[in-house]
Amino acid sequence: MNGCKRISVASLVSLMLGGFVPAFAGQAEGHPDVPRRVPRPFQREVAIPLAFRQNAASFRVPAGAQLVIEYVSASGDVPFGQNLLVAVQTTVGGETATHFLVPSRPDWQRIPGIDYDVIRLRQWLRIYADGGTEVVVKVARTGGWGTGAASVTLTGYLSEKQ
Repeated sequence: MNGCKRISVASLVSLMLGGFVPAFAGQAEGHPDVPRRVPRPFQREVAIPLAFRQNAASFRVPAGAQLVIEYVSASGDVPFGQNLLVAVQTTVGGETATHFLVPSRPDWQRIPGIDYDVIRLRQWLRIYADGGTEVVVKVARTGGWGTGAASVTLTGYLSEKQ
């Protein structure tokens, strides 16, 4: 092979880092003292009817874990001209906070329908929630007439509480 030696990607990264090999996703080979903390993928979709102007749905984070939400997307059917407002409420260290998604382009879209408008919204973010606490997804529409419905999906990972 023309006198060239093959080098693995892991060896190349180790050389670039001065011999330091990070043990991010589990125990480093040959290092039994490194604890195994493998994040578990998480996704949850909640359906929220909007017979009135606002509504909410919630779910509980498993005890002993911490939820990290990294992406939220929403789709809703609302009467013509109305907008969809979405918020996620979490608790960390006993403090409850509400995080509002920003309905702006390019992460917001209105699709005119026959009897309603479809609103799509997405946002990359980072929200934490302690194990044993409720994550509340709140949805509102900006008008007081008609009815609507929304679906909100939260994606991220669960990690062991340290």
